[in-house]
Amino acid sequence: MKKIVTIGWWNGHSHMLAGLKNSKLSKKISLKSIVSMSDDGRTTWNLMQKFQESLWVHLPPPWDLRRCLYSLSNSQYSLELSVLFETEISISGDISEYSLSDMLDEIGVSKKLKKYLLEKNKYFLDFVLPIDSSVSRHKFWNILMASLYYNYL
Repeated sequence: MKKIVTIGWWNGHSHMLAGLKNSKLSKKISLKSIVSMSDDGRTTWNLMQKFQESLWVHLPPPWDLRRCLYSLSNSQYSLELSVLFETEISISGDISEYSLSDMLDEIGVSKKLKKYLLEKNKYFLDFVLPIDSSVSRHKFWNILMASLYYNYL
């Protein structure tokens, strides 16, 4: 089996990974990726600033990692996860008022997907970020990664 390691960033990298994974070569290769973590200055930047101000911790921007992870996923839920990760939250209030589970309920994630996520780690959906920032307009993925980063730091 040939081993392929990609190095990249932005959308082109995730598209290349998805293409390789879904190609005829996929059974003949072991695919790994090194992904740049960068930010475009929108809501992620706000989240990173609030993280620094409230917690005195640098939050790496998770932007590019998101699409690469679900491009490489072999989960039966990879399509649902890709939609979930891209979902922009439109509820009002501060991030500190909602657990990840609350956000999933507000977004309307299927019970089957929520059960699958709970099977992977039964506690992480209870995570709450202790920062004062509006939850509105953030992608679920960014809040998920910030929560994981904060709780497993």
